[in-house]
Amino acid sequence: MKDNSNKSVGVLVGRFQTPVLLDGHREVIAKFLATKHEKHVVILGIPATKATRNNPFDFNSRKRMLQNEYGSQFDIMYLKDCNDDAEWSRQLDGMIAQMSDKATIYGVEGNVASKYHGAYDVVSLETTAYSNWQELCKSQGRMQYDLESWMQGVAWATQQRYPTAYATVDCAIFDDDAMTKLWMARKPQEPCYRFVGGFVDPLKDDSHEDAAVREAKEETCMDCRVVKYLGSFKIDDWRYRDESDRIITSLFAMAREGGVPKPHDDIGELKLVDLLDIPKDFKVMPEHVAMFDRIVRMSRGEE
Repeated sequence: MKDNSNKSVGVLVGRFQTPVLLDGHREVIAKFLATKHEKHVVILGIPATKATRNNPFDFNSRKRMLQNEYGSQFDIMYLKDCNDDAEWSRQLDGMIAQMSDKATIYGVEGNVASKYHGAYDVVSLETTAYSNWQELCKSQGRMQYDLESWMQGVAWATQQRYPTAYATVDCAIFDDDAMTKLWMARKPQEPCYRFVGGFVDPLKDDSHEDAAVREAKEETCMDCRVVKYLGSFKIDDWRYRDESDRIITSLFAMAREGGVPKPHDDIGELKLVDLLDIPKDFKVMPEHVAMFDRIVRMSRGEE
């Protein structure tokens, strides 16, 4: 039920995804509380993800942070994110309609205005100070905290994460049309050979195929194209054996199209192997054996 259909309500929509309130936040809230409304409400956005870089804190943590400084000067509610701005606006309108027929929405410097497509007026509240934690950290460098509290926060955040399957690519680079001459790599301090490859970079790569082409170039100096996707494999990577996270890689057969083979990045040696006549002393890293066997069978026409 509505508190009072004739009561004027100001609604501040924001995220406040910071461990402490910043001067920019306080400036915006001061301007918000100075507006001539009979009731003030803050609505916090709730992301669909947990403990990410841009959204590290849950609703209750941010609610307590605001209440510790402002007490009961405004009510605090939440609204979950969704993948459609029109639907998000409809849900926001529905929340506001339960409070009053007379309401104005407020947000930081137009952020809400660019997303909101509902029935209420929107006012942007400008700030002259930082209201973004990442921007503040970039400008001031590492900030000092009470060590115990900081470590407790780090521990809490890591426990909120879902187990993660890290996406990687492995490149079976062939040097001939018959796909029998295969480039393998060895890292320094490793006794056996492996495929070149690495992590998919979500900022650089548009696909796993793009990642394979990039990694092949970075680690071998060769220009390669993807010929065939050969499947995915869970990798027994020693770095994650005692963790809940794992690596799942995509294996690609690739053809060398140019460039002079040269070990680069974290590769110490490249070796061209004839899959029809594999040397008896040629050994593959244990975590890559299943992929190598798959390549050998394909090269020999056994599948």
